Amino acid sequence: MTTISKKGIVVDNKGGEVKVLVQRDSGCGSCSACGACENKPSFITAHSPLDLKPGDQVYLESSSNNISNLTSMVYIFPVIMTIAGALLANLLFASSKFDKDLITILFIVIFFSISILLIHLFDKRYEGRKLISLRKA
Repeated sequence: MTTISKKGIVVDNKGGEVKVLVQRDSGCGSCSACGACENKPSFITAHSPLDLKPGDQVYLESSSNNISNLTSMVYIFPVIMTIAGALLANLLFASSKFDKDLITILFIVIFFSISILLIHLFDKRYEGRKLISLRKA
């Protein structure tokens, strides 16, 4: 199992719920617009049994499979649902006297909304799981 690791700094530790400041990597490096992009830090909360104090450097680690699955769910699933809505509308109302474009847009909005609702429910299911582990740097 491969893991993804990122270095961060502990900001707060409340009973094992550790808030970590992670600086995002800049994707541009030395492009001509260097400095024009906003590179904001992220705050990530993870559970850890370690005795971590603010200022401690840690590594956040997670399985690359978990990251890939969650990324697919959040980014690819809505696109698939949107396409499915458009195709279904065109199949069901191909020989209808109704305005196909309007019905297609309606189906796209409905299927996209359903995908967002399903992602929200999926997110609630993952809420208690410890997908990120911490270790001292």
